Parts: sequence; C-alpha cells; structure tokens
Amino acid sequence: MAAESTNPLLKQALRYYDQGWCIIPIPQGEKAARIRWKRYQTKRPDESRLCRWFADNHSNIAVVLGGVSGGLACRDFDTEQAYQQWAGEHRDLADKLPTVKTARGYHVYFLADVDGIRDL
Repeated sequence: MAAESTNPLLKQALRYYDQGWCIIPIPQGEKAARIRWKRYQTKRPDESRLCRWFADNHSNIAVVLGGVSGGLACRDFDTEQAYQQWAGEHRDLADKLPTVKTARGYHVYFLADVDGIRDL
C-alpha cells in the first residue's frame, strides 16, 4: 500500500484497492464518474493514480463492479419494499451480505461468477 495518508478518503480508496477492487473518483453527491472510465472496466488504475485522484479530498469513491473487481456484484433494490420482501425470503443472505441504504432502496453486495450472470 502507498505511504499512509492523513486524507481519510484516500485511505479508504486504498483499502478498497488492497481488496482487489477497481476504484474511480466521482464528484461528491453525484453518480457520474469524474473521469473517462471505460478503460477501468477491464484494468485497475495503479496506486499512484489513486493518490492523484483522491488527493484533493473533493471526490467520492466509486467501485467498478465485475471481473475487474474480483467478481464484486451488486443487487440494486429500487424500493425499500422490494428489499424487505427479498430479505424476508432470503434471511440467511440478508444477515450476511454487506448492504447499503440508498436514497430510494438498498444495494446488496456479493461476489459472483460475473461471466455467468444474465439479466432476467
């Protein structure tokens, strides 16, 4: 890992990077990437690029899902009701998987064979 930083955002970005995730910057409060990120769908940036991206502490962190992040995937529930129904039917997964409350619903993160995932 790069030299320890006092910048909390950079520290977190580097933690995610050390987990094998592909990290890119996004403006705070937005979803769109701050950079052209197509190339990062298949290749992770290096640590020095992360240090440059997050040096100003004015960005937020986005993780590129899929094979480039070791198979990290996300189930996006657009409403709380949809998440609660799923969680009630899959209590074992709901209790174990990292889950984030969003403005409208929830994101549930997991590792998957991303090449085998299809839209249904």
